[in-house]
Amino acid sequence: MSRACSGDLIGNSKSEAFHKLVYSGGLHLASNSSGTVEYYHQDHLGSTRLKTNATGGIVYESNYEPYGPGYSESGPEKYRYTGKPVDPTELYYYDAAT
Repeated sequence: MSRACSGDLIGNSKSEAFHKLVYSGGLHLASNSSGTVEYYHQDHLGSTRLKTNATGGIVYESNYEPYGPGYSESGPEKYRYTGKPVDPTELYYYDAAT
């Protein structure tokens, strides 16, 4: 039996490599980078606490201090505290009006 996931599929293409993000109801569920699927496990704030691969192996895990500083992080991850992307300066992008 196959199951379908309802939600938004966001992606972009650059040459042969691609990266797609799977969302449902605003919750980041998975990503697919050139055929490699990874699943996001988030807490009540939407922070990525754990990311696993298709076989259940841990790709990334973290704990967070108040207001977002991560500790005990293992592996790289762009979507961390509250599920927002981190830029190269280690700041979070919250879509704030300027």
